[in-house]
Amino acid sequence: MACGGNTPSAAITGKGATVAVGGKVTESTTGMTFNSIGEVFSIERAGLTNGEEDITHLQSPGGVNEYIATNSDPGSWDLAGNYIGQTNAGQAKLRSVAYPDPLTCRVERYWWRVEFFLADASKEQWTFPGFIKTYKGPGAIAPNAKVDFSASIRQTGIETVEVIAAAPPVTTTLSAGIDASVTTIPLTAALTGLAINQFILVDSEQMKVTDATAPTAPVATRGQNSTSAAIHASGATVTLMP
Repeated sequence: MACGGNTPSAAITGKGATVAVGGKVTESTTGMTFNSIGEVFSIERAGLTNGEEDITHLQSPGGVNEYIATNSDPGSWDLAGNYIGQTNAGQAKLRSVAYPDPLTCRVERYWWRVEFFLADASKEQWTFPGFIKTYKGPGAIAPNAKVDFSASIRQTGIETVEVIAAAPPVTTTLSAGIDASVTTIPLTAALTGLAINQFILVDSEQMKVTDATAPTAPVATRGQNSTSAAIHASGATVTLMP
């Protein structure tokens, strides 16, 4: 009998996660534009806490205190990232909404969205109302250290959670065979969204795109991410990697 079970873990990492700020909570989220906050490196939810009320009385069974649950506190979301300035729309809006609105003279509640990938490449999307409780950006400015920012978003109501199915892979085929030294990759059709520094997969070989000027003849560095440059036949499947 084999040791252990046969179910692989579905644990995930935070790689690729994003946090974005939308419009005010008085607006519908349908069709709303969310500005992704650039270069966030940490997103942490403080967690939900349920309130309680002591209902102990003189005849409580066994002399043990009794409680009932009251309202839930949804907690806060703490962010930290590389400060890249106000040219980033998300970081600019984060700073802007941390201050009182000039018309209402109060810090307003906005819609926020946190997204991260699951093991099957689907995406979990959390959308919630909240306001900026604390904001620090830029942080310490020193000659030998990067400049950071941090913020805490106070959630003010219940969140909605949606799982978005993974998009089907973007694929094409080789229009001609290639050997292990060719760097211009002949494609039957352009790969939608192809850009420099992205990876394409041909059979089991990964290639890093260095020039995507010609949509059906991108230039790539061969044998990336511990794969080996190899011969590939005409008609081999080419996939744009996520």
